[in-house]
Amino acid sequence: MWGRGELSRQSQSCDCKPLGGEWAENPSLSYFIEQEGKRDDLCKPSGCPDRIVGQNADGDGIYLPCEQCVIHKLNALAEGEFGDLLRAAVGWREVMDLGVTVSLQDIPADELITLQLLEQIYPQKNGCKQCNQPGDPIGQPGCE
Repeated sequence: MWGRGELSRQSQSCDCKPLGGEWAENPSLSYFIEQEGKRDDLCKPSGCPDRIVGQNADGDGIYLPCEQCVIHKLNALAEGEFGDLLRAAVGWREVMDLGVTVSLQDIPADELITLQLLEQIYPQKNGCKQCNQPGDPIGQPGCE
C-alpha cells in the first residue's frame, strides 16, 4: 500500500523549473518536445523542500513532486494531443530506423510536422546531447 505523507513545508519554494526558466503560458508543441526530452532534469523530488513524502509497502521512503512542480504541467500536456503527436512521431522514427520505406503520403501532416520538430530539437544522427549515444532521449529508456 502506498502511503502519502505531508508536505514537508507549505512554502512556494520549489526549485523545479522548466528549461529556460519559467513555464510558458501557452506552450507550443516544440516547447513540449524540448521539455519532455529533459523530463528527468525538470524535477528532483528528493531535493525539493516542498516534496510529498510517503512510504511504499516495504516501508521504503518515496518522494513525489510537490503540488506546484512543473512536472504536473508537463504530464498534463503529455496526456493530451501533444503527447499523442510525440508518441506517433517517435513511432514513425522507429519504423524508419528499421528500414521500412515510408512515403510522405503515409504520414498524417500533424505527425510529420511533429517528426520534423523532433528531428530539429533532438537530431537522431547526432545522438543524445547528454550521453552521446545514438538516438535521442525521447524513446531511449535509460538515457541519463
